[in-house]
Amino acid sequence: MFLIVGHRRAVLSVTATKEVLFSGSKDCTAKIWDLNQCTEVFSLNDHPDAVNVVRYEEYNKLIFTCSKSIIKIWDPRQKPINCVRTLSSTGLTTDLGNDIFIYDIQLSADGSILFSTSDRIVRAWDLRKFQPISRLNTGHNSLVTCLAVDDDEINDTRLVITGSKDHYVKVFELEQNLNGIYVPKYTLQPPHYDGIQALRLINKGRFLFSGGRDGYIKKWDLTAQSCMATYSNRGWVLALDTFLQETVLLSACRSGYLRLWSTENCHLFGEIQAHQMAVNDIATIQQTIFTASNDCTINLWQHRDSSPIEDIISH
Repeated sequence: MFLIVGHRRAVLSVTATKEVLFSGSKDCTAKIWDLNQCTEVFSLNDHPDAVNVVRYEEYNKLIFTCSKSIIKIWDPRQKPINCVRTLSSTGLTTDLGNDIFIYDIQLSADGSILFSTSDRIVRAWDLRKFQPISRLNTGHNSLVTCLAVDDDEINDTRLVITGSKDHYVKVFELEQNLNGIYVPKYTLQPPHYDGIQALRLINKGRFLFSGGRDGYIKKWDLTAQSCMATYSNRGWVLALDTFLQETVLLSACRSGYLRLWSTENCHLFGEIQAHQMAVNDIATIQQTIFTASNDCTINLWQHRDSSPIEDIISH
């Protein structure tokens, strides 16, 4: 386990490539880290408040940071790194002072579309023009708090999943060329007992995991539109990710635990006291897991090819 230190307040979001880590924090900055040296490369400043989401788009080499009602887009190839565009939760590039908080953003697999939450709707942005091209009217009775996105290559559609404070998960199937307004294809039943905090698609969009404030994780078969399993995380689920070619599900807990589950049968491999405070987000790349916490740090956990997954837990 390695420790990455540099943020002055809680780390809320992480994402990674093979050589670079990106993090967003309550200290109003996003940071870029060199993973070979575990050192800070650059700090992205000028956010109005906490940076609650950070994403990286590999194909176009762009960084996305969310703070309050805006999305900032950065080009790391520029020296110094500059914000090249700012988007608003209202769908405008000029209305940057509104109070519609953006809880999550996700990118399409090809990097051409950005999806962002905006109250009870989701906006789709064309990243070639930096313009909104479509709106998803979710029908949720409360805020959309999390998204999951994948491309269904067989049916030539885009799959967008929304999770909400109203306890429900809804599923959209969109054509590749987005245009106009969309409504959900279906709502997954039964709901969680509290707000949804995290979503994770696996197996090319066939299965979905959802985690909520009720302390439970649900596994869904999206082909059958049914719940396959419900199991206890013993505390708020703040983030979900997969590891080792989607064979392991990782869940982050408000109590500071990182739990490792089988994606096939939902068996609990074990748990790690990853931090003494809440684990807000997880990122994975190859054999490495990153955990971001309220304790202002990012922990890095590594798995060796020849070792069983349980060996991570023992460290």
